[in-house]
Amino acid sequence: MTNVRLDHVNVTGNDYVGGLAGELSSVTVNNCIVTGNVTGVDDIGGLTGWLDGTINDSAASVNVTGSHYHTGGLVGVNSGTINGSYASGRVSGGAIATGGLAGQQYSGSINNSYASGSVSGNSQVGGLIGIQDGGSIGNSYASGSVGGNSYVGGLSGRWTRGSNDNSFYDMESTGQSASAFGTGKLTAAMKDRSTYEEDIDHQWDFNNVWVIDPSLNNGYPDLQAMISVAASFDSNGGSAVASQTVKYNGTAAAPSIPTKNGYKFEGWYSDRELTQAFLFTTQMTSDVTLYAKWMSTNADLSNLTLSSGTLDPVFASEVTSYTASVGYAVENVTVTPTVADTTATVKVNGIDMTGSSPSGTVNLNVGANTVTVLVTAEDGATKKTYTITVTREPSSNIDLSSNADLSNLTLSSGTLDPVFASEVTSYTASVGYAVENVTVTPTVADTTATVKVNGIDVASGLPGGAVNLSVGANVITVLVTAEDGATKKTYTITVTRAPSGNIDLSSNADLSNLTLSSGTLDPVFASEVTSYTASVGYAVENVTVTPTVADTTATVKVNGTDVTSGSASGAVNLSVDANTITVLVTAEDGTQQQTYTITVTRAPSSNATLSSLTVSDVTLDPAFNSGTISYTASAANSVTSTTVTPTASDDTASVAVAVDGGAGTSITDGKPSAAIPLSVGPNTITVVVKAEDDSTTTTYMITVTRAGAGSNNNGGGFIPPSDNNVPAINGALTLPPGQAGKVSLGDAIMIAIPADATDKELRITIAKIADTQKLLTKTDVPASQVYEVAKNFPENFSKPVTLSMAFDPASLKSNQTAAVFYYDEGKQEWVEVVGGKIDGNHITVEVDHLAKFSVFPVSPVRQAGTGSVEAPTKPVITFSDISGHWAEANIKQAAGEGRLRGRNIQAESYRDACRICGDADERIAAAGQWSQTDVYGCSGDRSMGSESSRASGRSGYHYRQRGRHVPSECRDYARRDGDDGRESAQPRGRNECRSRLRG
Repeated sequence: MTNVRLDHVNVTGNDYVGGLAGELSSVTVNNCIVTGNVTGVDDIGGLTGWLDGTINDSAASVNVTGSHYHTGGLVGVNSGTINGSYASGRVSGGAIATGGLAGQQYSGSINNSYASGSVSGNSQVGGLIGIQDGGSIGNSYASGSVGGNSYVGGLSGRWTRGSNDNSFYDMESTGQSASAFGTGKLTAAMKDRSTYEEDIDHQWDFNNVWVIDPSLNNGYPDLQAMISVAASFDSNGGSAVASQTVKYNGTAAAPSIPTKNGYKFEGWYSDRELTQAFLFTTQMTSDVTLYAKWMSTNADLSNLTLSSGTLDPVFASEVTSYTASVGYAVENVTVTPTVADTTATVKVNGIDMTGSSPSGTVNLNVGANTVTVLVTAEDGATKKTYTITVTREPSSNIDLSSNADLSNLTLSSGTLDPVFASEVTSYTASVGYAVENVTVTPTVADTTATVKVNGIDVASGLPGGAVNLSVGANVITVLVTAEDGATKKTYTITVTRAPSGNIDLSSNADLSNLTLSSGTLDPVFASEVTSYTASVGYAVENVTVTPTVADTTATVKVNGTDVTSGSASGAVNLSVDANTITVLVTAEDGTQQQTYTITVTRAPSSNATLSSLTVSDVTLDPAFNSGTISYTASAANSVTSTTVTPTASDDTASVAVAVDGGAGTSITDGKPSAAIPLSVGPNTITVVVKAEDDSTTTTYMITVTRAGAGSNNNGGGFIPPSDNNVPAINGALTLPPGQAGKVSLGDAIMIAIPADATDKELRITIAKIADTQKLLTKTDVPASQVYEVAKNFPENFSKPVTLSMAFDPASLKSNQTAAVFYYDEGKQEWVEVVGGKIDGNHITVEVDHLAKFSVFPVSPVRQAGTGSVEAPTKPVITFSDISGHWAEANIKQAAGEGRLRGRNIQAESYRDACRICGDADERIAAAGQWSQTDVYGCSGDRSMGSESSRASGRSGYHYRQRGRHVPSECRDYARRDGDDGRESAQPRGRNECRSRLRG
C-alpha cells in the first residue's frame, strides 16, 4: 500500500480500529497519511489497531480515543516494523497501555520515529509507547504532554523486556522527569543536534533521515522523508510553468523551456535580481521560487537621424538601407541612432556608442560615403545592420586639391629602404625575431588629404594601430586619398621579420631575485628553485611582488600582467588561506619560459571579541567594553525572559549563547537570541565568540538577577550574596579561572570548588540520571539517586573538590553504612570513593575529577575501596496465605532470590494461581482481586507454576481484572483447568484468542 492519504476520517468501532485499517498483517505501508478521529475499545490506532506488517514513512494526525486497552497515536499494538513515521494527534486511552505512537509493543521494532501529541490514560502511559514488552526501539523521541495514574513516563510508561537505544523525551513539554527507558532532556537540548550524536554507536542520521531546522516541526527533529518543499516558477512574463512538490533534500526537475515573444530564455535564477543561477542538482531544504531570465532579441532601431542631410526613405525600423545628400561645405556628419530596446548595443562605423546619443564625427569625402550602424540585441546573437550612403557634392566654385602624396613615412622598428621620398611608393624593412609588431606613421603632404593604413583610417602625423608581424615578409599598404576624392596613391612597405634561428637570442628565463612586500619566502630565493611559500597575518590584505630577471632581454609577468624587472607588481589581493601567485619569465628567444610560484597563506582572523553586547530590559554593569568579559544586571520580577544581542568585532567570527551551563546555541551576529527564560535569582548567560581561526575563543558572562515577587527595589527582590561560595542551586555554575564557588541541585548533591583548583574557566553541570538501567545490576541497590556531574575540560582538578550527597538512611541495614561511588566508564563498574564523612543523611568526600556519582550501602567490616558494591544480605520473606499451596516451594524460592515480594491483599486461596516469572517485579495477588497495575513480565525460560504451565514454556502474561491475561505474542490463550485453580496454556488461533479475551 503506497501513497495513500485520507483526510478528516471519523472511524468508530470496538476492537482493532484504525484510520487506515483495523489490522495490517503481512502488509507493507509506504508514504501513507491519515487525519481525523478514531474511537474504539481495544487495540486502537491512528493508522491501524494491530500491526504485524511494516509501516514506512507514514504519519497519523489523528485524535485517538480508546476506552480499554492498547491505544496509540499510530498503532494500538505493534508486532511489526515501524520506520521513519510519526503521530501528532491527541491520544486518550483507557485502562492500560497508552502511547503517543504505540500503545504496546510485543515484538518487532520502532526506529527513527516520534510522537508529538498529548497522551493521557490510566496506567502504562508513555509519550512514545505505553509499554515495551519485546522487540527493539531506537533513535526515536516524544515531545507531547503525558499524564496518567501509574506507570507514567516521558518516553515509555513501562518496560518488561526488549532493547532500546538512544531515544529521548522532552522533560519540559511532556511534564515527566522519568521514564521506563530513554533519556530526558530540556526543550533546548531536544532541539540541539548534538544531543542525538553523543552516542557514537547509535548516532542519529542527519544526512539522510533526520533534520533539525527552527522553521520545521517547532524546532524538534523532523523526518526528511515526511517533509515536502515547493519549487515555484515565475516566468517573468513568459508562458506559465507548473510548480513542483519535492521531497526534503530532493531535487526539482528542470521544466520545459517557457516562451516569451521577442525574447530568448537564458535559464532559471533563485533571486529576483537574476544574479544567482539555479542548478537543478541542488538539494532542496525549503520552498523556493525560481525566476526566468530573458534576453531580448530586439535589434531594431526606433529612430535614426543625421546632423546634416535627410534620410531617404523616411526612417522605419524595418527599412535598413538609406541615402542622403549634403553639400560640399559639409565635411562631416554625426549619426544619432536610437535603439528600440534599451538593452541593445549599437556601433557606428565600428565605434561603440550609447543607444540614443550622437556618434563621433564621420568625415566625408566628395562623393559617396557609406556609414554602417550595427545593432546587437541583448542576447548577443541577434544583429541588424542599417546603412546610410551619404553623398557629398563636389565644389563648383573652387578647385579641389588632387595632392595624394605623403611628406613622410616612418616605422616604429626597422629602417625604410630606400630612404623615404614622396615619389617613391615601394619600400622594404627588416626586423629581428623579437619584434612581433610595428606601427606606421604617415604624414600627408596636403592637409586636405586622408590616409588609411591597411584599410584603417589614421590621422596624419600620428602612428596607426599595431600591425602584427609573422616570420618572413609582411606587406603593409598606406592609401592616400586627395581632397578631390578621385586622386589616390598607394605606398607599400614589405617588412621582413627574421626567424628565431637567424640571430643569437638569449634563452635565459631565470630570475636573479624575487621579493614580496610582506612575508618571507621559504626557502630563501635561488634562481633554480621555482616553488616558494610565505605566510602573512590576517591584517595583510594584499602584497606586491618584485621580480628581477637574470637577463635584461627577458620579460616577466605576475599573474598574467606585465611587470618591469626590478619593480613592484600591482597589488595582489589575498583571501584567507592559500593564495597562489605565478611569475612567468619569457626569455629573449620567445620560446624558453620559466614559471615561479609563490603560495602566500593569509592567516584567518584571531579576533574573538565583541564590539557590542546588549541584553533586553536590563542594563549591564559595568557598561560594555570589548575587553571586559564579566557583567551583572538586575531585572524586575515582571521581566520573565530576556534576549541577548551580541555583535562580533570581526564578521568572520561565530557567536553562541548558553544559559546556566547548558549547550550553546549559535545565533546570527548582530541579531537578538531566542527568548531566554529568567528564574527568580541569578541566571548565568554566557556568550562564546569563536574567531575565524576556529581555536581562539572569548567567553563573556552575564549574571542576570531577577527580583522575587513583591519586591519594591528596581533591580528585583533577590540580592546576590557577596560570598562567592554561596552555591548556585540550579545545577549549573560558571567560574572564572582560579575562583572558588559552589553548585548544587537542591539539597540532593553539592560540589564545592576551592580557589585555584583550575587555571581555566570552569563550567559545571549536575543532572539526575533518570534511566539507570545500563548502570545498575539487580544487586546494585543505591541509597540515593544517580547524578552525572560534568565539567567543560577533561583534565583533573589541581586541588581536591568537595562532594556532598544526600542519601536515605532507611535503605541501610543494621550492619551497613553509606559510601560514595563513581562510575568507571572504561571498566563499566562502580568504584568507591574512600574517606567519606557522614553527617545525618549526608555524606561528604573529596574528589579530583567529576563523573557519575551515587551513594550505596556497604558493609563496614569489608576492605574499603575494593572497587565494587557488595550485595546486601537477602531478606527472609514469609507469606501468610500460601501454606499447603501447590506453588508454595516455588514462591518461597523466588522470594528468597529477591525476585518477588508480598502485597497486603487478602484472599481465601490462590484459586487462579498466577505464574511466577524470573523477571517479575510485581506483587502476587489472589484470584478475582487483580488490580489494573498487576502486570507480569516473563522471560519464558524461568516460568514456574503448575506442571502444565511449566511445560508450555509460554511467557509475557498480562493479568487483568477477574484473572484475564494474554500472552506476549497473543498466540496462546491461558484458561482455567478445573477447580484446583491451575492453569494450562494451549495453542489457539489468533482470532479465537482475541475473541476469548474480549469475552
